[in-house]
Amino acid sequence: MTSPELFSPASPFIPAGTEFEAATQTGEWRLVYQPIACLQSGRAVGAEALLRWQHPQFGLLSPASFIEALEHSPWIEDVTLWVMRQALADLAHWQDACDHRLRVAVNVPVALFESDRLGPALLQTLDQHELSPLQVELELNERSLGSASAAAIRRIEDLRQWGVQFAIDDFGTCASSLDDVSRLPVDTLKIDLRFVQAALHRRADAAICRTIVELARSIGARSVAEGIETRGQLAFVQAIGCSEAQGWHFGRPVAAADLPAALDQATRQVPGPTRPAPVREVLFIDDEENVLRALRRSLRGSSLVVHVATDPDEAFELLAQHTIGVVVADQRMPAMIGSDFLGRVHQLYPQTRRIVLSGYTDLQSVTDAINRGYISKFLTKPWVDVELLQALESAFVEVETLRENERLRAELQNSNRRLAEALDANVHRLNLGEQALRLLQQAMSALPIPVLGIDGHGRLAMANDAADALLGADSAQLGEPVPAWLSHASAHAGAALVCCTPDGRRHRAHVHQLDASDALRGVVVTVLPEAA
Repeated sequence: MTSPELFSPASPFIPAGTEFEAATQTGEWRLVYQPIACLQSGRAVGAEALLRWQHPQFGLLSPASFIEALEHSPWIEDVTLWVMRQALADLAHWQDACDHRLRVAVNVPVALFESDRLGPALLQTLDQHELSPLQVELELNERSLGSASAAAIRRIEDLRQWGVQFAIDDFGTCASSLDDVSRLPVDTLKIDLRFVQAALHRRADAAICRTIVELARSIGARSVAEGIETRGQLAFVQAIGCSEAQGWHFGRPVAAADLPAALDQATRQVPGPTRPAPVREVLFIDDEENVLRALRRSLRGSSLVVHVATDPDEAFELLAQHTIGVVVADQRMPAMIGSDFLGRVHQLYPQTRRIVLSGYTDLQSVTDAINRGYISKFLTKPWVDVELLQALESAFVEVETLRENERLRAELQNSNRRLAEALDANVHRLNLGEQALRLLQQAMSALPIPVLGIDGHGRLAMANDAADALLGADSAQLGEPVPAWLSHASAHAGAALVCCTPDGRRHRAHVHQLDASDALRGVVVTVLPEAA
């Protein structure tokens, strides 16, 4: 079941602050969820929580009707905390029925990080539902990041240290994007739906999508394509290496109870992690259906997979959905001349080979297209089948050479990236180990109880401040034998011994054996004064 239809008031709706107060106190807020699918694994990995208002007069309202007024009201913090708590409660229910870890994304105004209320509430809610911080992603609007104070950035970074994920929403719509990424390392860049939906037809939008995906990859972040509505759009973002996607192609937003079924549906909409591509696919575009039928007959019996289209929009959809190597276009078409169409194909899919097949000869436009590299060959109608097949064979040889070179380049880049990631992971583990060791040393020094480590040869391996004070003049340096009154401790692991210091004070030494597999094979001794 999808979410109910949203109502749009006929006249401008400007909610008052008292209405937000009433909505919060009487429980008029609602959440629906839009699935997010991983394009590498081919399965749904979570959902974005979307706020709705069940208004007593206007019915169910979308955020466009009230979110701007809400963000400038004193109720924005209370509403955001409610959204966060409700979304995590719903996530806990979904997780019980899922065999892989899910996450939920929640939109949070950057201004809320100016106070320290949100962070503790989030961590408390995660603990309450036994969820990992990695399972929640807070989406920050790119437009507001530039005004975030140093204190707000610090609170965001503190939450990231706990493992909470952060995303920049609508990335690419503001000039400050790169500065924001450098100021605030993030886990996800979400590509604005306007770029995604125009990418099949506009070179600039396709380039922006590719750039954002590459930027995300270079900083170790995910890239999420928003607003996916067609198979062509999905195929495009998957082909450029986008990590995840969401949109109506996977299903409309649903209530919490319906999300498990929606996640299954979204998973079915994602092609497998590797899209099988026939060896050779060719696309013919011609506004005359009889010409396309004749071309199919000419290629019958060949190993080519033939796609046909009668207009540029249909052709761009097919190009996005399939791994097409050669495009053959008529020159004289109503919507766009063939050389112009092939010029746009060259910009969007530079590895294709492009051929004009036409009975109409506009020498100037064709010559210009050839000079610019848009067209690799010109064939005339009526065609000779053998010559057509030879031209296609030659074009596919060039395409396959380019693809192989690209595959080798990508393989080398992936190998280098994996090596760099492995190195970074090792450095990170070493840093964590050093931090843990320093913390342990500080903790041991702060203990009021004398603690000593004695190796298997009776030498002092460790002593905290309290132990140094106890030993006093008898204090041994690390690596030297322990004082005589403690020398027999190593032979009595697991026992509590009575020892006397040189000044006659009696102490009880508790001896703890280290793991027998440890190379030191020593003991840890805690020393307490014996009760009188």
